[in-house]
Amino acid sequence: MLNASSRTTLIAALALSTMALSGCGGNEEPAATSTEQAQPEPTAAAVPTAPAAMPAKTEVAPVDLASADAAAGKAVYEAKCAVCHSVVAGEGSVIGPHLDGAIDRKIASVPDFAYSPAMSAHDGNWDVQTLSAFLAAPQKFAPGTRMGFAGIPDEAERANLIAYLETVK
Repeated sequence: MLNASSRTTLIAALALSTMALSGCGGNEEPAATSTEQAQPEPTAAAVPTAPAAMPAKTEVAPVDLASADAAAGKAVYEAKCAVCHSVVAGEGSVIGPHLDGAIDRKIASVPDFAYSPAMSAHDGNWDVQTLSAFLAAPQKFAPGTRMGFAGIPDEAERANLIAYLETVK
């Protein structure tokens, strides 16, 4: 049986874990219905650590920034990204690489961040469309990425976020 101090510590740890995970988007897939079979979680050995070749780009509708709202994008950043990524120039990486200057930066190129082999396999730069494809579904864009974020399926929300990221240089 746990004493009062141990219970308090356990509850605090669970609360912090829940808060950290809630900042990662909360776009979980719905639970399997009674007619669907739930798929078992892959084992560590089943998760790819390095793709044999660079995966094909994830196809998402082109993002139009003409009507995007950078202020709304800042709110998206604060709600879904800030727990893991900084946008403050010179602050460096946190859990994930810093995002200041991300637009037009080479993919997987922040010097103080250890990228997964899945991300390192991607060539090119983070242009608006590539970033949109990644933000829509990180695991589809780079299977095996360590980014534990389900993605932002809403196109307008992604456009707003990208418009905000264009302002942080």
